[in-house]
Amino acid sequence: MEETGWFAVDTTNRPRYVDGFSLLHLSYGVIAGAALLELGADVGATFGIVVGLAVLWEIVENRFSHRIKPLFGLPGDAVDTVQNMVGDVVVAVAGTGLAVAVPWPANLGIGLGIFAAGVVWSVARARRKPALTGSSLL
Repeated sequence: MEETGWFAVDTTNRPRYVDGFSLLHLSYGVIAGAALLELGADVGATFGIVVGLAVLWEIVENRFSHRIKPLFGLPGDAVDTVQNMVGDVVVAVAGTGLAVAVPWPANLGIGLGIFAAGVVWSVARARRKPALTGSSLL
C-alpha cells in the first residue's frame, strides 16, 4: 500500500522533493545554524557550513544506505532520488534561515521542537511498517 500526502515516504521512485524525513533535515538546519551563530560565525559562513554538511550527509546517507535506512524503517536498498537529496539540502538551508531570523535561544528551542516532531514521525512510521526494518539494523 502506497503512502500519500505531503510527508509520506515515496517508495515508487517518483520524484519527491520533501517527505516526512524532511523534518529532521529542517531541524538540523535550525540547530546547526543556531549553534554556529551563537559560536560567533557570521551569517554567510553559517549558511556555507550548513550547505556543505547537508551535501556531505546526503552523500554518506546514500553510500551507506544499507546501514542507515533500516534505522528509519526503510529497506536497506532504498536510495533517495536526486530530487529528494536536493530537497533535503534546501530544507536544511531553510532551517538555517529560520535560525538567522529568530534570536538565540528561541531558535534552538524551535529546532529541538522540529527535531522531536521528526523523531516522533520516524518512530511512528517504523512501528507502522515493521516488515521494512528487518531483523538486523546494522
